[in-house]
Amino acid sequence: SSDLSPEKDTDYSLWKVTKSFKQTKEYVPPIKKENGEWAKSPIEKAEVFADHLEKTFVPNSSHVNDGELPTIIPSTDLEDIQPVTLSELKDEIRVLKRNKAPGYDLITGNVI
Repeated sequence: SSDLSPEKDTDYSLWKVTKSFKQTKEYVPPIKKENGEWAKSPIEKAEVFADHLEKTFVPNSSHVNDGELPTIIPSTDLEDIQPVTLSELKDEIRVLKRNKAPGYDLITGNVI
């Protein structure tokens, strides 16, 4: 129609409404509080999470005296370990599976 010509200044409200329908809306379900009620608003949900994390992550209580700590016996087994050669390292890197999940260090085979 002539209302949508490039020469004319329009507000494009039809296109804005269409775009808003096409965008996916993020839905976060309600969270059950300790008292059994449901937290529905984002602020209520944040408070429930904050309370939960505050109760979960508390420092460990320390009742151990320094005199009660066990003594660590030095291990002599470490002296028997031979140093790794460059060729051994290259061989191990070559056989790494690239699409496997990373280990504790979060380094994947692709990175290495």
